[in-house]
Amino acid sequence: MERPLAVRFLVANNLPVSVTRIVADTASALARMGVEASVLYPVVDWFDFKWFQITRLPLWKKARWTAALLKETLRKGLLPTPWSGQLHYRCDPRVRTNRYVWFPPIRKETEGEVLIFEHCYQLKHWLRQDPKRRQKVVSVIHNNYEEEMRSGSPESTAWKRHCVELEQSIRVPRIATSQGGKEVAQRLGIPVEEVIPNGIDLELFRPDGLRKKGRPLQVTLFCETYPQKGQAVALEALRNWRKGRDPSSVRLCSLGNLLPGAEGLFDFHYGFLHGQDYVRALQETDIFLYPSLYDGFPAPPLHAMACGAALVTTLVEGVLGYAREGENCLTCRPGDTQGIRFQIERLIEDPALRQAIRASGLQTAQAFSVERTTHQMLEFLKGVLQ
Repeated sequence: MERPLAVRFLVANNLPVSVTRIVADTASALARMGVEASVLYPVVDWFDFKWFQITRLPLWKKARWTAALLKETLRKGLLPTPWSGQLHYRCDPRVRTNRYVWFPPIRKETEGEVLIFEHCYQLKHWLRQDPKRRQKVVSVIHNNYEEEMRSGSPESTAWKRHCVELEQSIRVPRIATSQGGKEVAQRLGIPVEEVIPNGIDLELFRPDGLRKKGRPLQVTLFCETYPQKGQAVALEALRNWRKGRDPSSVRLCSLGNLLPGAEGLFDFHYGFLHGQDYVRALQETDIFLYPSLYDGFPAPPLHAMACGAALVTTLVEGVLGYAREGENCLTCRPGDTQGIRFQIERLIEDPALRQAIRASGLQTAQAFSVERTTHQMLEFLKGVLQ
């Protein structure tokens, strides 16, 4: 009797970050389709990156940093910590989870099973444990490697170069989440077989009538402190936009992790939210600003569209696949403070344009349901098994 398909997702951290949400949504969709889905998550977040940093230290520092890493392992290993995908996102209870310490265990029983590496650098653990490559494996490319190597700190750039060299040396079936990500990977000598975007949970992200007539328009800025997310650029644009404006005419809000010193610019700060609280903030938003400088396939613009907000976004990877200027969103170049300011002003001053973009954005979001994108992935995985 043929064994049913089983999919194991391997992640390198146990934090409420975008990859965690993607895996929770996709694994849950697979479980609803009757596929056995499980997640392997670590005791120590980003262990490979931390060990890479240790190997580059002078000898006298290596011992101290290694001791700190061992202490972190013992401290966290003694705590029965569940997977953050179950804590912070809607995860189907049929999705199984298991923790590993430093290196994920790779089973040799391969019939009907695929292991999906969400972080490419962990492929080396598969090769070490399964040198004959009996386990069926798929790797996912979420980011733009060229931008990451160009824009990070020296330590981050060295790490990304290490990851690229690793990807170049290992031939496995690969998925990219955007066409741009695929093109960049292939320029670097990393073959990519398929482009499958990340999906969103349309049962959770939907309009809910929270925008009240007669109150000021709400403009919400998506905030992340990573430099590539463009928060500093957006803050400059919003400061300039607010000069001389009646503060009661528009309610300016921030959603996420705000840079220090920017609190006074906003009428309200939601903070870093998950689940229904995050959805509610989007449902209260009239205009959503996503100012990223470079990306993979960002979900927040689609989340905002699905909740009925009019979107102003920079043209970054992932967004390029669905953004239609003046139809389902307003766009500007990454880093363009004047463009951000101008596009926000357009939506504030033109209610008809705002409503048209809101309606078209709702339609766009429907094409990215997690059920649809997971079905694409499932067909790809069946091909890998064959």
